[in-house]
Amino acid sequence: MLISAIGTERHLDASRAVTAFPTSCRSTRPGGFTLLEILVVLIIIGVIVGGAMISIGDPGINKIREANQRLMALVELAQEEAVLQSRDVGIGFWQDGYAFFQPTGALDEAGNVVWAQLEDDDVLRQRNLIEGMRVHLKLEDVEVVMNAVAIKRPQVMILSSGEITPFKLMLTLDDDLHTGFSVDALGTMELLDDETLSRF
Repeated sequence: MLISAIGTERHLDASRAVTAFPTSCRSTRPGGFTLLEILVVLIIIGVIVGGAMISIGDPGINKIREANQRLMALVELAQEEAVLQSRDVGIGFWQDGYAFFQPTGALDEAGNVVWAQLEDDDVLRQRNLIEGMRVHLKLEDVEVVMNAVAIKRPQVMILSSGEITPFKLMLTLDDDLHTGFSVDALGTMELLDDETLSRF
């Protein structure tokens, strides 16, 4: 009976030791996050937000850049068509739009060539800018007074030889955002820098 009691006591001591052991190994760190963990989370959030802002961008800047790139592409296309089809093409600008023209072969009373707007061309057609966007045009570094409505005669001529009336053009949006480009007599186009745009 004594042996049995001693065995039982030893067994109880061993079980206490086993159950007590894990308790001593548990972390004594208080609840919450460390400063390092918080910094890592903030960095991840910053990267995500930054990427979203870059992909979205300023809608106004995107719109005016798209309009400028579209116009540059259309001028280049008009020049190519003038050469390939051996015909002169004109571009007329007004305050909030532009159109492409071709000569009719007739002369007006003053002896000037009569131009007609291209209407059957799905690409070189009249285009109106979005609300708040304006066209500013310079010929020989002299700013042209722009009409408020569509015009009937182009200011820029593209000859069948590929030569073009040199011009500078600036697009503005709400008098705040601006971009533009220049074209030389051979049709070479360049984006205008901020300094040139500010002096336009």
